[in-house]
Amino acid sequence: MRTLKLHFPDDALPTLDTFLKQTKEARGFRRAQAVREVVKGHRLQTVSDTLHFTYSALRKWVHRFAHSGVQSLADRPRPGRPPP
Repeated sequence: MRTLKLHFPDDALPTLDTFLKQTKEARGFRRAQAVREVVKGHRLQTVSDTLHFTYSALRKWVHRFAHSGVQSLADRPRPGRPPP
């Protein structure tokens, strides 16, 4: 496995903490929890095993957070007709 070489802004942890307090969406909350653990310095594999996420999904969320911030942890719109 390659080493994760991302640099997070200095306010990454306070931003994630604020997001965790304010969000009401369960998926976004769990993603933010996982990304927060990685930002704190834990290994991706350890966090994915502990929180029961796939390694690839967690890696994708961490990269999105590093490049786009907290708003990237929300579900993206899906194409097609919405369910009834």
